[in-house]
Amino acid sequence: MALHFLARWPGRQRQRAFKLPPDTLLLEVQEARQRIAVKQALDKLDERQIKRDDFLALDVTIEVRHARRSLDANALMWALYEVEADVQNGGQPDPEKRITKDTLYEQDMRDVAPSRPIVVKLDVVKDLRDFGVKVRQVIPVEGTDLCKAYVYKTSSQFDTLEMHRHIKFLFDRIALHGVPVEDSGDIEKYWLEWRRHLNDEKILLEAEQDIGPTEYARATPLCEATGASLGRPGEPGYRGHVAHIKSVGAGGAMPPWDKPRNWLHLEALVHLGEWHTEGVERFVGKYPHLEYKVRSALGGEA
Repeated sequence: MALHFLARWPGRQRQRAFKLPPDTLLLEVQEARQRIAVKQALDKLDERQIKRDDFLALDVTIEVRHARRSLDANALMWALYEVEADVQNGGQPDPEKRITKDTLYEQDMRDVAPSRPIVVKLDVVKDLRDFGVKVRQVIPVEGTDLCKAYVYKTSSQFDTLEMHRHIKFLFDRIALHGVPVEDSGDIEKYWLEWRRHLNDEKILLEAEQDIGPTEYARATPLCEATGASLGRPGEPGYRGHVAHIKSVGAGGAMPPWDKPRNWLHLEALVHLGEWHTEGVERFVGKYPHLEYKVRSALGGEA
């Protein structure tokens, strides 16, 4: 059993106030959703200890979280590929038939990595490949010795935005494989750290895309507050709402500033039960990884 969560140590003075022994560690779990996971894990641990009539030894690692968080995006990408490979293998015992994270990565680079067409002579394509240029597709230009070659980047050449869009693509795909963020301690930890990093660095992935609310919902299949899988609009089981951060009023045409930077794709219960009832301050207090997006859409308004 592995358990990862964000916590705060209230200090020795408060421990003494509770009259706890000096070798007892009191931690306060910070994230609301993680409190449930921690409680469930400790309940299971308690059941095991009662059956054994003894205490089980635990390995505990404490990492101090600094106010400004850094993120190794490359390491996160490979961790997600490893998770996805495990999911796709589904317990396959034969090493020859197991999918590897490298196989998934190479396939994605060929299929979805950023690319652009260049026009070159057909006999130059082999030279491009020999020099390490990744070529996805070659289309000869009829009646000439030229061709349109689609060359693509690999992750080492991604800029910051491209890397974070690819990480989002991996989180979304893992959820579609049936591994929701909120049901896996490791994936939830990765997702929260990544979303906090985007918030700290003021990165909005779909901010200026020219798409409507339905397309936005399809492009963001995870709840932006909780990470819960929402499904796809128009399909059975869909449970999402696209919320407007800054109100656009009722009726009439949408204002030109009402773009993805003003939208949140949320669980219906979060939208109706929290966003509309708790106010901005309580909402961003509960979901701090959304603070920059919310406040920038409101123009600094509280």
